[in-house]
Amino acid sequence: MRAGFFSADLAYPSRFASGQGLRPYIRIEMSFHEPALKPIDRSIQTFIARFQDKPPEVSSFPCIDPVETAADKLSALAWRVCTRQRGAVGDDPTIIRHLHDLAALETYIAGASEFKDLVRQTAQNDTGRGGAAAPLDDAERFAAMLDLLRSDKSWASEYETFVLQVSFAGFHETISFAEAFAATRRLVATVYREENA
Repeated sequence: MRAGFFSADLAYPSRFASGQGLRPYIRIEMSFHEPALKPIDRSIQTFIARFQDKPPEVSSFPCIDPVETAADKLSALAWRVCTRQRGAVGDDPTIIRHLHDLAALETYIAGASEFKDLVRQTAQNDTGRGGAAAPLDDAERFAAMLDLLRSDKSWASEYETFVLQVSFAGFHETISFAEAFAATRRLVATVYREENA
């Protein structure tokens, strides 16, 4: 456990079988540090209230800026893809969710001037996480991540399982693996354009 961080797994009864890419429990992860960007006030509404055309149950709640969330997810995806060993104790196939989330966040962070520096800082902070399998140089780590996602077809299979079982998107709104990979590659390029030129 890192200082200022904890996670807890919450079990719950399930009425349906879950795929291998999903956890059979809810994992809560908490980090205790100042947000890098000013929080954004958002409303919170349950699906029930939404479909009954009722107002949000919570009108205003400070939330992490999507730009900061995307920077965290991009760095987490990089070191986790590089260090993952399928079938090992503690293997977490749900990390593919970050690929989906990055594609969904891409339009929110397009042109955000803070994104590049946030990714670089987060990647520096994540150096060494997961062991020696991830390159220490962050640009090399992102390049290795993209290569592994492209060359190992199991990632695409796990992604499709995740999206089919977890996403609430309609059929025509579903983000394919190819689309998610392309979005993530574009995000990496915005950060490391000089190195890859």
